[in-house]
Formats: sequence, structure tokens, C-alpha cells
Amino acid sequence: MSLELWTLMNPYRKAALFIIRLVAFAFILFGALQLGADYFTRRRGQPSAEMIWLILEILSVLLGIVLLLKSGTIAKKLTEDFDE
Repeated sequence: MSLELWTLMNPYRKAALFIIRLVAFAFILFGALQLGADYFTRRRGQPSAEMIWLILEILSVLLGIVLLLKSGTIAKKLTEDFDE
């Protein structure tokens, strides 16, 4: 997104985009940290989390990536009523 387009964007859309991207980053970070911890637990030979937790960790990373990719569309739909 060019700088000119960013400055012309609705301030509500900017805020919504920031919050959606922040949440997406949190999902990715949380899932990646959990997957890393599970990986090192398995390498040490200790019993690791059950398979359902592993699936939830992977889903949180995937959800974060999807949110990050679709953040512009979601922010636009959320702020349609505030357009000037």
C-alpha cells in the first residue's frame, strides 16, 4: 500500500486495520511459541502435549495468517458505515 493511499484512508479503517493485524500477529506469535515449546519438549524425550493441542496450535497460526491476509477486506466491511 503506497504512502499516499494510507494517508487518504478513513481513520476508522486505519484503526480497524491496526487492531485486526495486531490480533493476527498475536495468533501467529502464540501458536509459533507453543509449537516451538512442544518441539523442544519432544526433543528432550519428555511426554509432550496431546494431539488435540498440537492441532489447536497449528490452527492458531493458520488463523493468524488468514486474518493477516484478509485484514484489508475485513476492515473495509467493518467500517462501511463510517465512510464519508
